[in-house]
Amino acid sequence: MKKASIPRPSKSEKRGGKRASNGDIFVLLARSYLELNQYDAAVNSAEKAVAINPKDSNYHRWLGEAYGAKADHASMLSAYSLARRRKRNLTRLCSWTRAILMRSRI
Repeated sequence: MKKASIPRPSKSEKRGGKRASNGDIFVLLARSYLELNQYDAAVNSAEKAVAINPKDSNYHRWLGEAYGAKADHASMLSAYSLARRRKRNLTRLCSWTRAILMRSRI
C-alpha cells in the first residue's frame, strides 16, 4: 500500500517565517485533502481560505486545483460546472500575477 505524502508549504507560503494565518491553514488542509482524494473536503477548505482573503492568489490557485481534481472524478454534467469555476479562479490568479509584474517594472 502506497503511503500518502503530506504536501509541504512552499517558501512563499511560509510567509517569511511569520505565523500562518487562518487562510494558510485552510489551504494546507485543502492540499492535504487533495492528497487523500477527498475532493469535496478540499474544495470546502479552499473556499474558506478564499473567503478569508479573496485577494490572495495562492488561495485561488489551490481552490482552482481542488475544483479541477473534483471535476476529474465527477460526472460529465458536474465536471462542466466545476471546470468553469476552476477557470475563473485561475484567471484571477493570472490577472493578479500580471498586475504585480507590471508594478515591479515601474
